[in-house]
Amino acid sequence: MEVAAEDVVVGDVVLVRPGEQVPVDGMLLAGRAVVDESTLTGESRPVERRQADRIASGALNAGGPFEVRAVATEADSTYRGLVRLVEQAQAERPPFARLADRVAVWFVPFTLLVAGGAWWLSGDPIRALAVMVVATPCPLLLATPIAITSGMSRLARRGVVTKGGGALELLARAEVVLLDKTGTVTAGRPRVLDVEPFGGSDQDEVLRLAASLDQVSAHVFAPAIVQHALQAGAQLALPQEVSETPGMGIAGQVDGYPVRVGRAAWVTNGPLPPGARAVQRRTAVEGSSSVFVAIDGVLAGAILLEDPLRPEAVRTIAGLRRRGVRHVALVTGDRVEAAELVGRAVGVDGVLAERTPKDKVDAVADAQRDGIVVMVGDGVNDAPALAHADLGVAMGFAAAGLLAPVAGALVQEAIDVLAIVSALRALRISRPARPRPELAALADRLRSEHLRMRPRIDELRRLADELDQLPPPDALARLRAVDRFVEGALVPHELAEEAEALPLVAGTAGADDPTGALRHTHREIVRLSRLLHTAVRALDTCGPTGEDLPELRRLLYGLHAVLRLHNAQEEEAYGHLDHAADPVRA
Repeated sequence: MEVAAEDVVVGDVVLVRPGEQVPVDGMLLAGRAVVDESTLTGESRPVERRQADRIASGALNAGGPFEVRAVATEADSTYRGLVRLVEQAQAERPPFARLADRVAVWFVPFTLLVAGGAWWLSGDPIRALAVMVVATPCPLLLATPIAITSGMSRLARRGVVTKGGGALELLARAEVVLLDKTGTVTAGRPRVLDVEPFGGSDQDEVLRLAASLDQVSAHVFAPAIVQHALQAGAQLALPQEVSETPGMGIAGQVDGYPVRVGRAAWVTNGPLPPGARAVQRRTAVEGSSSVFVAIDGVLAGAILLEDPLRPEAVRTIAGLRRRGVRHVALVTGDRVEAAELVGRAVGVDGVLAERTPKDKVDAVADAQRDGIVVMVGDGVNDAPALAHADLGVAMGFAAAGLLAPVAGALVQEAIDVLAIVSALRALRISRPARPRPELAALADRLRSEHLRMRPRIDELRRLADELDQLPPPDALARLRAVDRFVEGALVPHELAEEAEALPLVAGTAGADDPTGALRHTHREIVRLSRLLHTAVRALDTCGPTGEDLPELRRLLYGLHAVLRLHNAQEEEAYGHLDHAADPVRA
């Protein structure tokens, strides 16, 4: 029977169907469940729960149906607690309302006292009326909301929607900024990082077969795998006889091959090869994710996925520091290892990982001891912390008898107009520059070149990994192919960026000019490329010997690491070209 969530009592058994939200906190009765807890934790990856595990209300069923025994009522469950935290924060008066309350405590009695005194001293009740008219605090009541509304309108032009003016009242004095990770510092959408073939399997074929099967998958990783394959030029086939096990993987026939894509233990029953175990270690260290691919019952490869940093993240944090923010911290529900990696990459002062929504509220409260706190997040799980964080300016003449009530009223209106005009200054924006579409075209071209070269750049690290396992002739052939790519495509691309893009970035970036660091990494890329070219040309025609391998591996690893860092820096810098090309966005 179907009942309202508030009618569920402790001990009831609740069926949660696919796609439904868990209504109350409960204990999984049997088997396993795959749930999406992004509403609660902010992390987009589904998690698996087993028998007797507790499942929090607000989680979505991302797998098959399961039953839970309620361990709390709806009013006492996790999701209701989250809503309650938001309601409590919203019930607090905004800073301006509290200021008006404080002013009213003395302003009204003082006005009555002055008006009464003027009447008593002059014997003219008209003076009391004049005081009352002029003392109406219209500027206080009008100027601030108009200034706030104008500021909100100006923000809206930049794609920022502001609910209420409390945030704008305190924003200029912000001292501490707390950032959520997923969807705030990172893009919040998975992207294929690498494709690792096992046992001599062809990398492109592993990707093509997996993406063909994933075309009909509902898994959160499937669109990223399909998109990556299409961008790589793969010709995808329509899979047949498809069956998907939620939380485990998908199986089907592709071009006559039985293909399985999913968890390592599900796609194959045999022992994992060393390459697969290396992938699992790598994802554990990097905080990335992996999907394994079996072809005809044999584990053929793995697809690694990451949640990439937003290109503007580093620049934004640096800008906050220049504008007076003393402390920037990452507050996330993700694992410590993944959070620390992201925190170090963007340069925050501290990382608070594995934090529940209640923990995030506590983090905001702790930070408020050090100053005004701004909390930045993107999900329901951040709502309580967002609501608790800090984010949200007089009179004489009439008592002396110099103004009649009508004149006082006119002066009052003049003051109101001046206050409104002054407040409307918040709406002004600089005259937009003439759009420069050629800058946007240049930024788009450079990004597309990065995208095309990414698989070839990843080949540097892959070759370094496999160099001591390859026969010398095969190693020589791959080294020469890498050298041709570096000399024929990579170095010319970097030199073209140096000549075309960096002067434009420097001209549009102003105080945020990042080209100094970019030019340094350009020089390092060219230096390492020349060293690699010299080392490859010096090899004997039989291939590298054991003595050659350490230096070759060092050059390949070093060039790959510098390129990954440099391309991330350039993606950030291209944002300056986009803003210069589109003044409205700027």
